[in-house]
Amino acid sequence: MFSIRGIFVNASGTFLSRILGLFKNITVNFFFGIVDAYWGAFQIVNTFRVFVGEGAINNAFIPLYKKVKEENKNLLKYFVIKSFLFVSLLSIVFSLLLFIFSKEITSLVMPGLSKEDFILASESTKIMSIVVLLISTQSFLAAIIISRENNFFTFAYAPVIANIITIIYILLFHKNGFYTLPWSVVAGSLGMLLLQIPFTIRGTKIKNDFEIKKLIQFDENTKKFILSFLSVILISVITQINSLVSRFFGSFFYGVITATTNAFILIQAPIGMFSVATSVVGLNALSEAYSKDNKEEFKSIAEKAIRILNFLIVPISIIMIVFSEDIIKLIFRDIPGIILGSEGKYGPKALKLTLEMFSIYVLSTYFLSINSLLTRLSYARNQISVPVINSIINLITNLGVNILIFLTLKNYLGIPLAFLIASIVSTSYLAIVEWQNISNKSKIFLNLITLALISLFSSVPINILASLIKYPDTYLISALVSTAKITLALTTFLVISAITKIPEMNSLLNRIKKR
Repeated sequence: MFSIRGIFVNASGTFLSRILGLFKNITVNFFFGIVDAYWGAFQIVNTFRVFVGEGAINNAFIPLYKKVKEENKNLLKYFVIKSFLFVSLLSIVFSLLLFIFSKEITSLVMPGLSKEDFILASESTKIMSIVVLLISTQSFLAAIIISRENNFFTFAYAPVIANIITIIYILLFHKNGFYTLPWSVVAGSLGMLLLQIPFTIRGTKIKNDFEIKKLIQFDENTKKFILSFLSVILISVITQINSLVSRFFGSFFYGVITATTNAFILIQAPIGMFSVATSVVGLNALSEAYSKDNKEEFKSIAEKAIRILNFLIVPISIIMIVFSEDIIKLIFRDIPGIILGSEGKYGPKALKLTLEMFSIYVLSTYFLSINSLLTRLSYARNQISVPVINSIINLITNLGVNILIFLTLKNYLGIPLAFLIASIVSTSYLAIVEWQNISNKSKIFLNLITLALISLFSSVPINILASLIKYPDTYLISALVSTAKITLALTTFLVISAITKIPEMNSLLNRIKKR
């Protein structure tokens, strides 16, 4: 069953998480300014975390959990335990690799760092190495809860807990210096794990019919999980190498790694809220339909998921493009200025650099969102080769364009431009492959065009008219004007969508009326 409630829970949790993530970045920027060493080390650890984190576990575990449950419920507990042990062992290996070879990995990923930044980055990587094990454990527990209960709460709200703990830790201990930052990440990750434990225990039934023989058997379902998980890790390796490309080239330009991180977290906000939420819920429903060999239901769920995602992500993407300068000023200048009295160490040059990166990165928002959803169609059908090829295409395109621009123009704006081109190319590949597994493609396309036109009509005139009004450029007034422009654009989109009877808007209004 495709759960709209599940999307809401995921979206609300991710919304809070992204807002808190922005405040976390603002806190780091205010107290520490440009800290390429920290953000670089964080990306290295995050790369290994993704290998065994929520995305990898959900994509490999949920479809097989549904299959085993459908075929033989008695084998389910053995499948879960063996899968957990395998993931835990792999996570320990990755954590140890990061801890032991932190210097070598840092040197490989960020060769352009100064000597001082290199020491800070390598030590930070060593401190945060335990995060890989903490996150993989909490992700597996969250996947069990989703598969068993269709409950997305802990999956969606664990990052909220992590960000709250991280912010509080930085506020309390920032005077201790740079290493407050990596230790705050460890504290936040531990908080995520502690949230999952009571929810997992609550739904676990302990019986006396446990057979050790079945636990040590290397059965077909366990083989499939290991192969699927290793395939997903391969995809993650390619994807994360792809993300490290920006760190590699960015390390040759002072401040670019920090600006890239701050720009990209803004892109991740709507993707996390809407794309990841729709994709995770969609994967659960698609896997169930596929396990029952119901092709028409599978196609119908795919269509519904894409239409809902288009309705959510298209207006947000276009509004972010139109009001890009307002968003950067609001998040990284005005809000810190209102709360803390100034933007702290994140000055005008850093803001300009962040805006330049964001203005290009933001163009990829829609393609990244659809890409995330389309890969779930492949995972649900156990067609792991499709996401693998998709990741390879993305990596080759991103790396090739980056090298070309770096060697010819030596300009840091090649980093977001290469990312944009790669996201367009890889999403086009997925759309071609999954075309036959989606119902009513022509209606989806017409709906997409309609939503794009409504979004442009709702935002461009407002931005033009607002630019004609002169006002004092203080933190408070600037924040109020930016917020008013964005809010008015979103409101206009919703009103026009209701008037033109966009199906997803009608569905939303009907749900509100029923309540």
